[in-house]
Amino acid sequence: MAREEAGAERPAGPVRIEAAGPESLPDVLALFEDAVGWLGRNGYDQWQYGWPDGLVAVIETGLAAGTTWLVRGGERVLATLSLDEHDERGLWPPEGSARYVYRLIVARAAAGCGLGSALLDWAGQRASAEGARWLRLDAWAGNADLHAYYLREGFQHVRTIESPAAKRGALFQRRAGERRNTRLVLTER
Repeated sequence: MAREEAGAERPAGPVRIEAAGPESLPDVLALFEDAVGWLGRNGYDQWQYGWPDGLVAVIETGLAAGTTWLVRGGERVLATLSLDEHDERGLWPPEGSARYVYRLIVARAAAGCGLGSALLDWAGQRASAEGARWLRLDAWAGNADLHAYYLREGFQHVRTIESPAAKRGALFQRRAGERRNTRLVLTER
């Protein structure tokens, strides 16, 4: 997700979030393809060079671990994210009091309705309920629009890592349980 366009309509019908299982792989991959295409067409290099461990393998690991979630409006898949107690990229110092957001993607057709914000609030509430103090994420180091989005969502920029070992990212965090969204509420299924 690079930015949300203003003025999108709220998705029709109830918007619910549900745990994704192995059968959700095609839905998650379709969201990735949509996002990768949009990012490339808009001049972002984010996700344009492939994944070191293979995208399908990374997604399958999250699906098997129960850390990947899908958002649906009716039967339509609108978004995905992964929420984990582990920093899978090793960019943060070890700490048990945090949850990490990965691969947050909102379908382009649903961008701008507050869904990204609602997902971050949901993740923060879940993190807080699990006893975490922080909701953390790493963003593509070169995507200034994405960084501005997370700052608007109440995250603080902690630092940016530029490492020759391909570990790059802008690290952001906000207190778990903090709510910013007022437009859309997700129902957990």
